[in-house]
Amino acid sequence: MGRDFEQALQTAQRQLEQALVERDTLDKRILELRQVVASLSVVVEQDSLEQSGRASISTEEVRNILYAHRGKVMNAKDVLEELRKLQCDMSRYKNPLATIGVILNRMRDSGEATPAVERLTKKHGFMVPQR
Repeated sequence: MGRDFEQALQTAQRQLEQALVERDTLDKRILELRQVVASLSVVVEQDSLEQSGRASISTEEVRNILYAHRGKVMNAKDVLEELRKLQCDMSRYKNPLATIGVILNRMRDSGEATPAVERLTKKHGFMVPQR
């Protein structure tokens, strides 16, 4: 009878370990899906605004800002500040920093902008290299 309990305990421990591994895998997948949903929501919001002709943030505007500050490391906050100086209407966006981040990442993926770190401040961002 004692052996039956020991076997049952070992079986339950193995099942628990397997369930914890599965939960860890599932937690990681849930996080990935949340990130995908957040990114796609920003893209859909941006595309819908651009199609309606009401867009305030465009790839072209972000590109122009990066080129105007060629050689300077700029992150999404810096770009947002520059857009505000240009009096762009940000009220149409739920999260303008996310929209700018998506654009910067697209520019990185296409090779237009390079990820960079500012030496003195250690600020991470993107830049267009000096010619």
